[in-house]
Amino acid sequence: MSSTFLLPQRSIASTPRTFKRATPQPLDNKGKPFIAIAQSCFMSYSITETSQPRLKVGVTATSISSNSRDSASPVPKGLQVYVGGKSRGLILEGSYSPAFVLKVLTYFTGKISLAQISERSGAAISLLKSISTQLSKSGLIDLAEPRLILSHRFEDKGDSAILDGSMIAINERLLPELEIATWRVGVRDNGISIMQNRTQFPILIFGKSRIAINLGAALMASGFQSIYYSEHEQRSETESAFSALDLSGNYLRNSDIGVEKSVAINEMATHCALFPKSRKGASGKNRVRIFTPKLIISIGFPKADYLQRWMSEPVPFLIIDELSCGKFSVGPMVRSGQTPCLRCIELTQRDRDFKNYEILQSRKLLPQREVPAAVATFIAGLVALDTAQFADCGTSDFLGTITEFQVDRISQPNRSRWGFHNECGCHWI
Repeated sequence: MSSTFLLPQRSIASTPRTFKRATPQPLDNKGKPFIAIAQSCFMSYSITETSQPRLKVGVTATSISSNSRDSASPVPKGLQVYVGGKSRGLILEGSYSPAFVLKVLTYFTGKISLAQISERSGAAISLLKSISTQLSKSGLIDLAEPRLILSHRFEDKGDSAILDGSMIAINERLLPELEIATWRVGVRDNGISIMQNRTQFPILIFGKSRIAINLGAALMASGFQSIYYSEHEQRSETESAFSALDLSGNYLRNSDIGVEKSVAINEMATHCALFPKSRKGASGKNRVRIFTPKLIISIGFPKADYLQRWMSEPVPFLIIDELSCGKFSVGPMVRSGQTPCLRCIELTQRDRDFKNYEILQSRKLLPQREVPAAVATFIAGLVALDTAQFADCGTSDFLGTITEFQVDRISQPNRSRWGFHNECGCHWI
């Protein structure tokens, strides 16, 4: 049984009560402040007197000079109110005192309605609706009450919930994750619905290497609750335990050497997971569990039988290639019938350079090697961010794309986009 956990709003909405003067905005080639404003990409929400607006995480308000270097600008000299961050924001329109607007915005905490804000601040409802509408169109405020459903262990305790140590810990760890989730297109509940959906997005990671361990821990800390591991091939009892080679300075310790990998991974999940996992049904150990992932991440190229099965099922999968000669690659992510598959890419490589194609094929027969700790951490963070984007929005930078990195030029990746090959039947109807 699950219960609805209403997060204490003062813990989630870290909206400052006072507004500091913002740092100067970067200028464009005309000398004007560069303000990126999202226009029509956000969902529209009706603004009423009962709406409880709340500035998004990281959004502040300040007064800025309206002096413009463009003599043709219709904006009069004086002060204006800027609401946003360092790279995205909005200059509020209207003929009202900036000091008064800044005072009004201190009430945008999500705790009181526009009617109550009007009573406390003396602002007209029409002014509050105008401000809320402008901020909503630019995606700078939340309007929906944030609710998070956790396991049955957390019962609705009302006001006493803020005193629960576990809930306090979840809130503190959740706030940094909302810095990304709240800015997804159309989100108006501070990103809580995004985080809720991640708990219902199971992921299968093929391989238990340094990359896999770091990646799984990063995903669990990002709100994903169902992370499962599988080996590319059967291992002996000695190989199924962690060795010193598996340690990379993050989630495993020297004391984990010799411990069975599945045991150490379960212990790691207890410490890394953002949300507690329900223990319901844990007593049925002998039950056969049917697991259907929504994404498969393969560390290294999968064997032909695995690849054939993945292509026959509507489950997208992402390939992470090994480090070789100072280079490694991430991608492609394959969606059967919608993006080019690995065979499409191989056939294209064969047509372009047959010798290089043969070399790449021979590499698949070699055993996988471990990567340096820094590379494992880098790949894990990169893939975790893209996986979160895929789970939240259904998009990925690696769909039909291979991104190759060179260790000594890590900030200059080489991206290659691929198309379907006529000889491959993955897209035939």
